[in-house]
Amino acid sequence: MKNLLAKLVFLEGRMKHFMIKSFYAVLDLKNPDLVIQKIDPVNFKLYRKWKNGVEEWITFYYLADGKRILIKEYKNSTGYEFKIDTENKEFMYNDNLGNWYKYNIITHDYESVDLTHRYDNNGNLIYYKSPEGVEESYQYDDNNLIQKYEKRVDGEIVLTRTYQRYIARGSSEEYFMDEPLTQIQENTKDLYSERTYDMKGREILYEDEDRNGDRIMVGTKYEDKRAHVMVWKNGKFIYEYYVKEGDENYGKGFKK
Repeated sequence: MKNLLAKLVFLEGRMKHFMIKSFYAVLDLKNPDLVIQKIDPVNFKLYRKWKNGVEEWITFYYLADGKRILIKEYKNSTGYEFKIDTENKEFMYNDNLGNWYKYNIITHDYESVDLTHRYDNNGNLIYYKSPEGVEESYQYDDNNLIQKYEKRVDGEIVLTRTYQRYIARGSSEEYFMDEPLTQIQENTKDLYSERTYDMKGREILYEDEDRNGDRIMVGTKYEDKRAHVMVWKNGKFIYEYYVKEGDENYGKGFKK
């Protein structure tokens, strides 16, 4: 840990010397061990590869005067990574084992930081990373109701859900006219689907389309102590069934 903190102090000193008047001036760094430098001036990012095989990804930001830039985030292919909070004079760094720490460059204090869970100012969970590396992110509206959910595996989005809340007006929702409804749109590699729920949380409409273009629509009408479920495929009615109130599947919607 002492060696790592010493490295951070050194990097903080290097960071001050790294202030430059132009973002493009980064390319003027001369080093015989540097194999590749690629710059992204739009997003203020730099990629470098060294002769020893180590790769670096660096993100910069402009100071308030608009003339100088500093390192904001740094990571390399060895697993080392740090982030800089200039307002609070802090480093956030990774110890190569997946553990994150916060280091204050003024007081030299450090503490362990949990980056597997992140919350917004209202206490809503906005990010979670499982021990297996699966990442989940959440977005909320002004009423702290979820608007969007994403699931990533190995950095690739495998599931997206979008939440919409509205008042029923359409003919397909005639039994719930003027009632507040919630629609959840779900997108995976193989299927796009929409599920609509009434104010009691019961599914009333299900629609999907697979990658072959086949469409399924399922409408559910809640009658006296039972749910009447009707199924269409590609616009053609194919079957119906009933679910009694009290059944474990009552109100939970269509199961493929």
